[in-house]
Amino acid sequence: MSGSRLATLATAHIARAFGGDRGRATAEAVARVSRTLGATGWRRWSPPERRAFERLATRVGLIPDLARWPAQDRERLRDVMRAKGGLGALTFFRAGGYDATSNAATERG
Repeated sequence: MSGSRLATLATAHIARAFGGDRGRATAEAVARVSRTLGATGWRRWSPPERRAFERLATRVGLIPDLARWPAQDRERLRDVMRAKGGLGALTFFRAGGYDATSNAATERG
């Protein structure tokens, strides 16, 4: 699934489930995704890491069976989301970000 298709699905979900209130949708997604991925300390991350986590949470939150993923896979996804806000694209790709974010939803669902 392409990134633009995933963004379109996230936008449609926000419109349908939250009446277009992106702030409320993001807050709910961050809360749920952080619990599911074991990222309870995400608020102590650097500002760029927190922003990346918040941005990605609305998309990752669309994965219907995320809570049933093996713990190691959920930890890896959490690490990739954090790396996206870290040192930049190189860190993200070295952490497996391309594969994890572009294929996670299609491989599992």
